[in-house]
Amino acid sequence: MHEVGTFDDDTRPTATQVEEQIDASMALVGIELPPFDKIPAELVPAVAAVVSLDAACTIEKSYWPEQVQSERSQYAELKVERDQALAALAATAGAAAGGGDEYRMGQGSGVIGSWTMIGYDDCCGGAA
Repeated sequence: MHEVGTFDDDTRPTATQVEEQIDASMALVGIELPPFDKIPAELVPAVAAVVSLDAACTIEKSYWPEQVQSERSQYAELKVERDQALAALAATAGAAAGGGDEYRMGQGSGVIGSWTMIGYDDCCGGAA
């Protein structure tokens, strides 16, 4: 198989399908975190990384389920990495927001339209 390196209209999934999954992953990760305006700017790259891992897991099992089921996929490793990263991010973000894990499972979180739109102002409420 030819590795393109970038999703586009000719890849499976397409760039549009990947962006849609990234948006869905952002919403799912967001329900585990405090409101984005309470997350420190230094955690924004971690949010993007966890969203990327979540999207990769979903895409892997959605487009190549036979490889996931036969353990010829990186899904299991990605899922462990995603779960550990999300747990660490949620704990760190919760502590930084002045609380503990009361933000987990959708408590008080907002949804951003696209992970590519997360900037310092969106996340942290002001200029650096």
